[in-house]
Amino acid sequence: MAHVTLDFRSAYLLKSTTVHVLLPDLPRTGPRFSDPKEFYSSGKKFPVLWVLHGGSDDSSDWVRLTNIELYARERDIIVVFPDAGNSFYANWKQAMIQFNMYDYLTEELMPLIHNWFPASSDPKDNFIVGQSMGGVGVAKYVANHPELFGGAGILSVGIPDLDESDRGFLTKNIVTQLSRANGGLEEAKAGPDNIRAALVRNKDKLPPIYCSIGTADPHYEEMYIPFRDFCIENGIKAEFKEYEGYGHEWRIWDIEIQRMMDLFGLKQVRGNS
Repeated sequence: MAHVTLDFRSAYLLKSTTVHVLLPDLPRTGPRFSDPKEFYSSGKKFPVLWVLHGGSDDSSDWVRLTNIELYARERDIIVVFPDAGNSFYANWKQAMIQFNMYDYLTEELMPLIHNWFPASSDPKDNFIVGQSMGGVGVAKYVANHPELFGGAGILSVGIPDLDESDRGFLTKNIVTQLSRANGGLEEAKAGPDNIRAALVRNKDKLPPIYCSIGTADPHYEEMYIPFRDFCIENGIKAEFKEYEGYGHEWRIWDIEIQRMMDLFGLKQVRGNS
């Protein structure tokens, strides 16, 4: 695949930012081998997988710590890795000179990718997945913008009730950060960071949602189980899967990114040579 490191100044982040993009390139061998001119001028639009990183990570971690490039090559898809810092994919009104991460993805980066690259803008060809903090971002985007995606993968996290910050350290951290981003808890409840409310509000519009976690993950009992119960109680159609013994680690995320691609219908169309 081609690996593009795109550095540009974002109007929504009010700073320069880095995006990693994996692009299908010319098949090297076999019956699908093409003339370069024919391949690159074909006008073909490829499905897009948006991958959101976790807290304390950056846009390069998924590329460096998993075999995602190999799996994407086999499926002929574009993969986009935005950099979100530790923002929880929220709009931070008082961070620096504002850092509108939530709006950045849908209002700036998606139009950029869909128009500068051979990327399909059809929602049926766009899928979103992320782990830990990135899973919170995935839930937020698919809950508030279900019309933009054909499927979503929430890995190794659960989405807390904003009124239950006393449930534990992990829950309190998320609620605290989302409250800070919005200028207060009540403000967070009134906007897109009230993810559970958005899921209920748009439950009949949601694309397929897949959630998974390792049973040794500290998020498992505190966040994942309550979120699973919430979805069941509120009729939110989501599939849940647990992996015995895995923790909060890249080994499970490497396994799960392959399974997510399969669940999204991104079939293998070529070998990895």
